[in-house]
Amino acid sequence: MNIIDYIICHAEATLTNLIIVIIGAFLGFWGANRITKRGEKRIEKKDRLQKDKLDNERLKYVSSIADSICKTAPKQIEEYINLSEKYSKHPLTFHQFRKYASLNIDRLKNFDSEQLFTSYLNFFVDEENCLENYKNIFTHVDFLFLTFKYIEEKNGNHMEFILAERKDAAKYYEKVIFLFADKCTQIEKKLPDSYNTNPEYVFFNGYIKIYKDLSAGFLDFNKLKNQFVEPINSTLFDQLKTTDFTQKCFQFNKRIQNHLLNIEKNAKQLARDINESLIKTDESLKYLTKLSIKIKNINVPNGS
Repeated sequence: MNIIDYIICHAEATLTNLIIVIIGAFLGFWGANRITKRGEKRIEKKDRLQKDKLDNERLKYVSSIADSICKTAPKQIEEYINLSEKYSKHPLTFHQFRKYASLNIDRLKNFDSEQLFTSYLNFFVDEENCLENYKNIFTHVDFLFLTFKYIEEKNGNHMEFILAERKDAAKYYEKVIFLFADKCTQIEKKLPDSYNTNPEYVFFNGYIKIYKDLSAGFLDFNKLKNQFVEPINSTLFDQLKTTDFTQKCFQFNKRIQNHLLNIEKNAKQLARDINESLIKTDESLKYLTKLSIKIKNINVPNGS
């Protein structure tokens, strides 16, 4: 074998070995890359599942709050409706209502966040009006919060209004009684033997007794109106002569009546305001109920 044949023979062997090495290296790289991609897909799938679980847990918390709101809010609304009815029927009376815990409304109201929004989008991005539906969650919660707050503030303001009107009414009530008592004293001195049969004395002394009965405890303005103010206004000039004294008594008594009318008007307006403010609360509760059901229907696989 000459040198040329030797070189050709060995070159072919070397080329063959080189091809085998290249093919082996390619197959090794391809295999390693395939294994790496499979690993990455498993990791990506695992991360995706973990994100779904985290987002689902976050939304489940929202669902539990919504359920609690839909359970307690109707009871609170019923209390407000009863309060309105009481003010309509008994406007001169102090009325209270049972306060149910509203912490869950506050919780959900303040739960809006970028994390919650991304969790919502993760499951509901394909639904129609997704963004608007998300915003409506907090629109309805804010509405319930502001409605309840409005009613409680209005009721508190009415309590203050009643106290102020009662104070002014009581002032003139005392003035009327002082005039009646002073007049009775004058009649007793003038007619020591027959004052008991004097028409003026009988009239004034009768209301002094009513005053004592009404003032024995917390002054009931319904009784004040029905047993004192209105009877005096309707009978004062029928039973007694019109004089400067009776005119003065009438004017003071009329002041009492005006304060009572102010309380009645304010109470009945409050009743109307309460009813009007509650009109759309049912719509908000229905929305939160549907939201909770929608979240509960989310299906997250248990795979790893």
